[in-house]
Amino acid sequence: MPGETLVSGNIDTYSKWPEIHVMEANTTTRSTIEKLQDTFVILGLSEIILSDNGPQFTAQQFGEYCTSRGIKNITTPPYDPKSNGEAERLVGIFKTYMKKAHLKTIKDLHNRLRDFLALYCSTPHTITSQTPSELLMNRRIRTLLDLLKPGQGIITINQQWQKECYDTHTKVRQFSVEDPG
Repeated sequence: MPGETLVSGNIDTYSKWPEIHVMEANTTTRSTIEKLQDTFVILGLSEIILSDNGPQFTAQQFGEYCTSRGIKNITTPPYDPKSNGEAERLVGIFKTYMKKAHLKTIKDLHNRLRDFLALYCSTPHTITSQTPSELLMNRRIRTLLDLLKPGQGIITINQQWQKECYDTHTKVRQFSVEDPG
């Protein structure tokens, strides 16, 4: 990735909805809180944050932030990444994806990050068999793949429109048993 760019990843344990934030300078407590606030806008306030033992998560300012919002901050043991497996797995998948991207600028990083998140959110999770978007928003998000095969919703709307156009020019015929052949 370009320069000394860092990323921070978190994942909603229910829906598996990922959030990955680019931390362009360093991961201070203030910048970490700001990125979490961006996540909370979408997902709402967490009840629990499971984090590594990084200084930004063990700082007094972070503890006060969590307490003021009713969030319990649980830190994992130092040097034990498997304790926070879901977030570590997300970051690992993201890094693998980005190695293949051949990034040259920070703009490339942001574009590829958006592509990655769109793919991740529209791919069924192995544990839930549903996409993160279906679990979080109760619907599939529209992707470029949907353009290859239009969904039933579009077909139904087109058929309804055709029926209405046809019905405006057609007279209703009624037949009775007494009508001569």
